[in-house]
Amino acid sequence: MLADAYNWQFGFLVYLFPIWILAITFLYLPEPKRTQVENASLKEILFSASKTVYGFTLGQVFYTALVFGYVTNISVIIQAEKLGSATEAGLAISLFTLGTLLVGFFFGRLRQLWPHFNIPFGIILTAFGILWCFYAKDLTFIFMASLVGGMGLGIVIPGVLARISDLSNLAKGISFVGFAVAAQGLGAIISPFMYQLTLHSFGQEGGRFTLFLAAIGLLALAIIWLVITSLAKKGSVQTDYETSNSTDVI
Repeated sequence: MLADAYNWQFGFLVYLFPIWILAITFLYLPEPKRTQVENASLKEILFSASKTVYGFTLGQVFYTALVFGYVTNISVIIQAEKLGSATEAGLAISLFTLGTLLVGFFFGRLRQLWPHFNIPFGIILTAFGILWCFYAKDLTFIFMASLVGGMGLGIVIPGVLARISDLSNLAKGISFVGFAVAAQGLGAIISPFMYQLTLHSFGQEGGRFTLFLAAIGLLALAIIWLVITSLAKKGSVQTDYETSNSTDVI
């Protein structure tokens, strides 16, 4: 809205809002009790991480890279096809974030219902929202699709963070949450190069075709994640069964 009303440079003034967040945090967020925990070295963290941690980290890289196809192209589509101005383009991305916010309130319950499959479901939901944006010719439907896609994001991001956090060993000062955060940054960095290479291979330009590639890539990622999760769950159940039988024999 600031960019439309004045100049595109004024849009960057919104980055001043974190000053208020910082002030409120500093004034009202209580300081946690300090505990004497020896910090693990980088070598200890890297070598103590399981295959699951690295698997989730790699999945997060590809998920973020694919989602950024929507983030960097939805505004191009809205303005190039004269569906709206910079205000409407910003609103679409804001609704994507709103979807993330709304689902966040129910994430704990959703994870209880689907402890193993909440992340693949979230990836499919994101893919559906982006694919809907690809087909949508009306601004209203783009807004609705963006909301749905953001709801998927609100499942995947906390789902990955929660799972990696479960695998951390805080008693020894080992936390793998930084892996997921780094994966998001890496995914955002490689996203434009990945899409540029793919678009060049198909002889296409950005815009709607990028959304199509993002949706297809996310569906493929969801299937791979679902298969690996199913195999891991099956192996875990088999191990528990064998352990139980061994105990009975003993």
